[in-house]
Amino acid sequence: MSAFDVVTNVDVWHIAMDGFVAQQNQFFALLDEYEQKQVQKFKFPHLQERYVIAHGWLRRILGDTLGIPGASLVFQRGEY
Repeated sequence: MSAFDVVTNVDVWHIAMDGFVAQQNQFFALLDEYEQKQVQKFKFPHLQERYVIAHGWLRRILGDTLGIPGASLVFQRGEY
């Protein structure tokens, strides 16, 4: 049995990011240190906003699904 054998459904989320710019600081607080440093690498403010909102929503959705705070999630990052 592989890990894929237990999947029974897939959820797809579409987030209209423009509607959450005012909550950017709340989403930023959910990000880990690595993600917060990544934000600074974007040259343009609108790309920084999109990164923060996208990653904040990812943490919020996964946290709610797993029943844990989104800020407590730890992602393993590889070379690529």
